Amino acid sequence: MTSSPMSKTNQSKNSLSYSSDHWALQPYSLTNSNVIALAYFEQSDYAVCIHPEDKRGYRSIIRLIKNDQMISTINREYTSSERIGLALVMALVTEAYTRILPIAQNAVLGNNAHSFDPKTSTIQLGTSEEPIFLHGHVFGRGNPKEHYIENIPLDGPIPGMIFDLRAQSPHEPGNDKRVSWTPDEINKVVHRLKAEIDQIHNTYKAHGLTVITQNRFVDIYMVRHGETDWNTANKIQGHTDTQLNTKGKLQAQQLQEKFAGIDFTKVVSSDLIRARLTAELFLGPDKSTMIETSPLLRERCFGIWEGRSFVEFKSHVDQTINLDNMTQEEYVSFK
Repeated sequence: MTSSPMSKTNQSKNSLSYSSDHWALQPYSLTNSNVIALAYFEQSDYAVCIHPEDKRGYRSIIRLIKNDQMISTINREYTSSERIGLALVMALVTEAYTRILPIAQNAVLGNNAHSFDPKTSTIQLGTSEEPIFLHGHVFGRGNPKEHYIENIPLDGPIPGMIFDLRAQSPHEPGNDKRVSWTPDEINKVVHRLKAEIDQIHNTYKAHGLTVITQNRFVDIYMVRHGETDWNTANKIQGHTDTQLNTKGKLQAQQLQEKFAGIDFTKVVSSDLIRARLTAELFLGPDKSTMIETSPLLRERCFGIWEGRSFVEFKSHVDQTINLDNMTQEEYVSFK
């Protein structure tokens, strides 16, 4: 699909237009029934999904994606990083297939969505029906009649024969036609491949590849510490380790009712006593041992101004600092 710098062959890229509802421009989500996983490598995203039109070999496709701008992924040349990312995802998915089937194979192919004009020596990347996009195929080989995944025959050609991905070999059983999926078959294969990928994907993290097979939603609750005497006196606390007063302790205990029924899996608090005690009081003695503390969650340090009033501090700032002359970066840092 590419020519050397010395070649006289011309390439025509991105000269074709596609409607926003074109199949190749649709985003990929783990909520889609045929999507097995999403992967991330450096600056690139990839989708792993069941081939929508061919069940032979439990066939899947891995492709480069950019969900908010899919048009940017088609009919162009690809960077080394993008190609390396595809190779890593394909290696992962191929390994998952080896855990299910006797043989796993993969292929990175041009999908024949290109043309050549001999008069102008121009190669057109993509056609009006099908664009070029960076992708690969993974499929299994074995006994075509065997159910390697629950009640789903493998289909396809027997081992030893070339696997014709286009299914255009009419005299070769298994290569003579594509085999359609049923929704139930898609669900079962996707479920099994997700399970296998979950078992092995951590190995690929060392190579910079991140893979997710399930949407994971996390509820985060942010709680301010209870009242201190310096709060009531309008004093700057910063890193000074002030204690909760009686009202502050009561405020923390009242949070127990508010958070009743919530099973916290992690609690992180500032290491200052006013924050840590707030967490201990609303969690109760049975769960207080789960608290992790970190100085990174402290209020910012105000140095010599700690213990002095906010009114005094504001007056000093107004008299000594011209906020109007600050750059945006300086202002944000100051704030």
